[in-house]
Amino acid sequence: MSGPLYHGVCWYPELWSEDVWREDIAAMRSLGINLVRMGDFLWSTVEPERGKFDFSLFLRAADALHAAGIRFILTTGTAAPPVWFTYQHPERCHADGRGVMSHGSRLHACINNPDFHQAVAQMLEKYAAALGSHPGLLMWQIDNEIKSQVGDCLCASCREQWHGWLKARYGGIGTLNDAWTADIFSQTYQSFDQVPQPLPTPFLHNPSLLTAYHRFTMETAADYAAMQAEVIRRYSSAPVTTDGSIGFHLDHSAMFRKLDVATFTTYASQENHAVYLMNHDFWRNVNPGKKHWLVETTCLHAGHSDHIAAPLPKGYLAAEAAAGYALDSQSFCYWHMRQHRGGCEIGHSALLSAWSARTAGWHEVEKAAEIKAMLEPLILRTKPVKPQIALFYSDIARAYCETEKLSLGSYTGWIRTLHKLVFHAGYPRDVITESADWAGYRLVWSAFLPHMDDGTLEKAERFVRGGGTWICGPMTGHRTAEHGVPTDYALGEIERRFGFSTKFIAPLHGATADVEGCAERAALTMWGFAFDEYGLTPLGRLRGGCMDGEVFFAEMSVGKGKLVLLGGTPAGEDGEKLLQWIAEKYIGQSGVTRDAVPSAGVDVIARENENGKALIAVNMDSTVGTVRLNGETISLKPYQTTILYDGTANETP
Repeated sequence: MSGPLYHGVCWYPELWSEDVWREDIAAMRSLGINLVRMGDFLWSTVEPERGKFDFSLFLRAADALHAAGIRFILTTGTAAPPVWFTYQHPERCHADGRGVMSHGSRLHACINNPDFHQAVAQMLEKYAAALGSHPGLLMWQIDNEIKSQVGDCLCASCREQWHGWLKARYGGIGTLNDAWTADIFSQTYQSFDQVPQPLPTPFLHNPSLLTAYHRFTMETAADYAAMQAEVIRRYSSAPVTTDGSIGFHLDHSAMFRKLDVATFTTYASQENHAVYLMNHDFWRNVNPGKKHWLVETTCLHAGHSDHIAAPLPKGYLAAEAAAGYALDSQSFCYWHMRQHRGGCEIGHSALLSAWSARTAGWHEVEKAAEIKAMLEPLILRTKPVKPQIALFYSDIARAYCETEKLSLGSYTGWIRTLHKLVFHAGYPRDVITESADWAGYRLVWSAFLPHMDDGTLEKAERFVRGGGTWICGPMTGHRTAEHGVPTDYALGEIERRFGFSTKFIAPLHGATADVEGCAERAALTMWGFAFDEYGLTPLGRLRGGCMDGEVFFAEMSVGKGKLVLLGGTPAGEDGEKLLQWIAEKYIGQSGVTRDAVPSAGVDVIARENENGKALIAVNMDSTVGTVRLNGETISLKPYQTTILYDGTANETP
C-alpha cells in the first residue's frame, strides 16, 4: 500500500458516549493522529443475541472519524466471541494442559471448531456488508493476536481435524509409522484415528508427533485467517491483515502468504531496544516489496491486573517512531487512546485517562508526532537500501525447539542475541525466513535450525557457490523433516551437498572454546558437533569434555564463497563476546560495506531513490552515541534522531 505515514491509536467507541467520542477525536486531531484501529472486541456489541445484528454504533463511529479526516482499520472482533456462543458449550472452547478455557477473557474459543467458523462467517458477512465500502476504511484486521496466549488446542474438533491433517500429509498410515519410527514404545498405529493428540503421558511423546502437532496448529491457524479474509473480500476491496508477533504460535510466512499486508504488535522495553529493531527487520521481509505496519505498541507502559511494566524513559518513544518509519513501517500506533474504565487491562497506559486528563504518555506522543513530521518527506520519496547481512528466523525451527527443548535459553532468544550482536557491531541487517531470496546478501547466518528444507538448502548452496558467506550453526541440520535423526550423514543433506563430515555429536558439558585469534575461552553448551578436519580449515577446538581436542569451528571454500561451520553454542558473557568476534570476523571477510560507523545502540538507516541516498541515525540508547561519517564524528544525545545526509531531494528547479 502506498500513501502517507500513519500515526495511530486503538479506540473503543463501544465503551463511551458520543460526547466522549467528540473529545477523543478532537484530541486525536490535536496530536496529528490520522489512523484509528477499532473493533477489536466488538462482537457482543454488534450481535448481542445469536443472529440479531446491529452495526449502527460502529457506522456512526466510522462516520465521525471520516468527517475528521482520520482513516480507520476495522478489526473483525473474533478474538472474543460473546457468551451466548460458549455458554453450555464447552466443546466450542480451546482446551490445553490447563483445561478447557472459560468465557471471560479472549482467545477462549477453538479456532478450528466448525460452529465457531459458522458463527464467524455469519457475523463477518453482515459486518463487511455494513462497513466494507465505507470511504474512511483503510484496512481490515482479522481477529486479534491469534495464538498469542494459547498454543496447541486439544479439543475434540482439533482431534478430528488432526487425523484428517495427518492423512493428507502422509497418505497411508504405514508411511506415518515409518516416518515417525513408531515401533519404538509400541507406538505403531493401524489407522489415523488412533494417533493421539499430545495429551499427558507417563514419560514423553514421540518428538515426531509433537512437532507435527505444532505444525498442524500453525497451518490451521493460517487457514482460519484465510477463511475470514475470503468472507471479507466478497464485500470489501480493502486490504486484509492480522497482527502477528514473533513468539506467537504461528508460522508467519504461511499466515501472511494468504493476506495482503504484514502488521505486528510489540511491547519491547527500552532495555530491549534491539528486540524492537529486530521486529522491523523481520516484518519488513515477511511481505517483500511492501511496507509493513506497526499497529500496536505502548505510549508509556504496558499493564494488566497481574503485571505493570516499567514505563519507557522520556524521549524514547520518539526514537522508536523514528526507527520504525526509517526501517519502512508505514505506521506507528498505540494501544490505546483512552484508558479503559474497567476490565483486566485498566493498568495499561493510554493517551487520555478514563477521566479525560492528558497522561504522561501524551507528551511522548507529541514528540513522536514531531519526528514523523521531520522524516515523512524523506521517507515518502525513498525506499530502504537492502542490507548485506541476513539472519535466518524460522517459526518451524521454533516448533522443533519447543518439542526438543533447548537447555539454555529459547530459540527466539538466541536469534535475538545474534541480531543484537550485528546491530551493536554497527551494521544494517535483515531477518529472513524460508520464503526469502538470498540473492544480494554477502553474509547469511542460520542458527538453531534443526532441519533445513530442500528449498532453503538449495538457496544456501547457490548463495555460497555464487560468492556468499554462510555461517551454519550452531545446532543446525541434525534432525530430519519428521524430527528424527538422519541415517545417511550426521547433518543430513548439508553434509552431502557440501562434502564435509561430522565425526561426533555429543553434549558439550565441561567443554570450552579454543578459537584461533580469539582471546575468549568461552564455555560451550548444549549439543556439540565435532567435524572431521578433511577438506576443512580448522579454526576452533574443544578443550575439556567428552570431545576434547576435536574441531568444532571450521570453514571451507565452496565455489566462489565460504561455508562456516559452528558446532558449539558459546554461553554466558564470554560466549557472547565470542559470538561477537565471529560475527565481526565474517562481516569483514565477506566484504560487507557500510556508509557510516555508529557506536553500539545507534542505528544508521540508509534509504535511496533515483537521485541518491540518505542516512538517518537514531540513538536507541540511554547514553550519548556517536556516528563516524566521512572522517567526522557526530554525537547524538540519548534517543536523538538526525538526518546525517540527504542526497535524495530533486534539485531541479
